[in-house]
Amino acid sequence: MTAPSRRAAAAVGLAATLLAPAVEAHSPFPGLKGLYAGFLHPLTQPAQIMLLLTLGLLIGDRAERVRQPATVVTIGGVLAGLIGAAALGLAGD
Repeated sequence: MTAPSRRAAAAVGLAATLLAPAVEAHSPFPGLKGLYAGFLHPLTQPAQIMLLLTLGLLIGDRAERVRQPATVVTIGGVLAGLIGAAALGLAGD
């Protein structure tokens, strides 16, 4: 992919992210709300469990020089999502 097409793809991805409407999620367990429901939700859905395991296997299979930045980016993405949700008031009831 050339540099202009990468920039265009990044711009489209950013625009889609910023223009997406807010969504409401369900709790995986009755009576569980807020932060705990958010942390436990990926562990209750088979598709999300498979995604997490696959991501872990892909990162773990790479060379050390790739593994460390990939782990940092993954953790950074999770933290950015939590901070963004808290800033928008979406992180609890």
